[in-house]
Amino acid sequence: MADQPELVLISVTTSTTDRTDALLPGTDVHNSQYNTEHAWEILDITIEGDDGQQDEVDTDVHYWTRATETAEDYYAGVYAVEPSQLTTKRKSRFEPDKSIGGWNVMDFTGENSTHQVDWSKLCGCDDQTCVLRCVPKTIGEEIIADLNADVMDAQDGDN
Repeated sequence: MADQPELVLISVTTSTTDRTDALLPGTDVHNSQYNTEHAWEILDITIEGDDGQQDEVDTDVHYWTRATETAEDYYAGVYAVEPSQLTTKRKSRFEPDKSIGGWNVMDFTGENSTHQVDWSKLCGCDDQTCVLRCVPKTIGEEIIADLNADVMDAQDGDN
């Protein structure tokens, strides 16, 4: 009987330190080689109320871009308003770049800078010399689900 591969479940972990060098503090995904076809964005959502006042309803929302629907159309459905009542302020956009196995990151909050994040640099350690990058929990959960599905598929293939 061949040795069975060990099942390793990967989970999102909450950051335990206040790391000002982290791109998105909060949750980390460790040691992932994940790539995706879809860009994602961080944005703030404001809705114009019936009285003409602007109400900020959500900040730092993480939105997976879709070919069939804009963020405005999507969140208009979520908040049950007309798309014309909704305004989004984009803060960052992350576009996959398979040539680096990571992301091209566009920051719209300050100098409109662009930089790259390499997945091999994802790390949750306390070493201040690390190139440390974090991803939002929703992205981490998708990565984990994909990785765990790959592990389960590999195990099913060995049986």
